[in-house]
Amino acid sequence: MSALIIHTADEDGANSDDQFSYVTGGVTTELDNEGVDDRERGQIDTYSVPNADSGVFAIYAVGSDGWKIDSISYGGLPVDMASCNGGSVWLDNPCTAGGYGSTPTPCVTELTIDTTSLAVTNCPHMMTVATPDINNADTDGAINMIGDDGVVTELEIDDFDDRERGQTDTYFIPLVSEYFTMEAATEDGWLFDKLTYDGSVIDMSSCPNGKLWLDQPCSDTMYGDYACLESVTVNVQSLAITDCPKYIEFHTCDISWAGSEEALSITGVDVDGSGYTVDLTTDQRSKDETNTYVFAAVDLPTTLTINSEGTDGWCIDAVTVDGIAIDMSDLGGGAWFDVCSGYYNTYGCVGSSLTLDLTSGTPIIPRLKANATKLASIEQ
Repeated sequence: MSALIIHTADEDGANSDDQFSYVTGGVTTELDNEGVDDRERGQIDTYSVPNADSGVFAIYAVGSDGWKIDSISYGGLPVDMASCNGGSVWLDNPCTAGGYGSTPTPCVTELTIDTTSLAVTNCPHMMTVATPDINNADTDGAINMIGDDGVVTELEIDDFDDRERGQTDTYFIPLVSEYFTMEAATEDGWLFDKLTYDGSVIDMSSCPNGKLWLDQPCSDTMYGDYACLESVTVNVQSLAITDCPKYIEFHTCDISWAGSEEALSITGVDVDGSGYTVDLTTDQRSKDETNTYVFAAVDLPTTLTINSEGTDGWCIDAVTVDGIAIDMSDLGGGAWFDVCSGYYNTYGCVGSSLTLDLTSGTPIIPRLKANATKLASIEQ
C-alpha cells in the first residue's frame, strides 16, 4: 500500500462531499476516510491506496460536486502539477471547456499521474481567444473545438457571457498531437483576432488583416475587411492557422478619377501546375479606399496577374498579396489600368493587366516611365 496525500485548495467552493475514486490496473478504490469530513477547504487528507500498477494511477470524479486540489504526493514524494495552469485542477463530472473559478483553472473528470516521472500527464491545454471591439464581432452562437482524434468539445464557460466584444476568454481543451479545428455551429457569426495556445501566440498573419470570421454558413467569402470560414485549423506544432484563404489587397490612389467599377480578376498557376482565374469584383473601388479579396489556391504561385478590363481607368498605389507587399517604385509609386493615353499624374500606365513577381515582391512590367505631365513608353 502507498500513501496518497491530497490538499484541497483554500478557496470558496473548492471542497466537495461527492465521491472520488483511485483507479490503477483496473482496480477501483473509493477515496473515503470513515468518520472524517474529508475534502474540506484548505485541508490535507491522507488515503491508503494500492501501489500503482505499471507506474500509473488516476483519481476519478464520480459525481458532479467538483473538487479543487492544488497539491498531491504519492509514496511520500510530491507530484508535479505544473502542467495544470499553475499547479491546481478541478475534478468534476462532467467538466466544461471554460475551466472554473475566478482564476482560470482546468477541469478533468479523470486525473492521471505517472509515478515514474511523478507528474500529472493529462491536464488540458489552455487556449485564449480575443474578440475585437468591432460592431457585431461578438456571438451567442455555439463554437466547437474538434481535436485531431475527432473528439468534439463545445467552447463554453459556465455562468459567464463569453465571446463578447472587446473581451478575451480562456478555455481548457483536450490534448491533441498536431492540430485542432474550431468551427461555428450556428449562423450567429463570430470575429476573433488573437489566439494563444499554452501561452504561445498563434500566428494569424495568413488571414486577411489578421482577423477571421467563423460563421455557419458564410454568406460571402469576405465580411468587410475580414475573411469568413465555417471552420479553421490551428496547427499546435507550427503555432499557426493553416487554412485561411489567400488574399490580395489593393489601395486605390487618392487622386481624381482613380476609382473604377470595371470587372477585376486575377490569374495564376497553382503548385500542381493547373492555371486558375478568379473573378474578384465588379463593385465600385473608390479613391483612397482599401479593398481586400480572397481566392482559393493551394499555395501562392510564383507570379500573379491582375486584370482590369474596360476603359474606366483605375489607379492603385499599394498591393499586398497574402502578406507580401509589392514594391511599386518602378512605376513611380503607383499604376494605372487604362488604355494608356493622355495624362496620368506621375504613375505608370500598364494597360489592362499587371503581373506581379511574388518571389521578389515586384511588378513585371513593360517599363513605363512617368514624368510630371505625360507618360512616355520605354522599351522593356
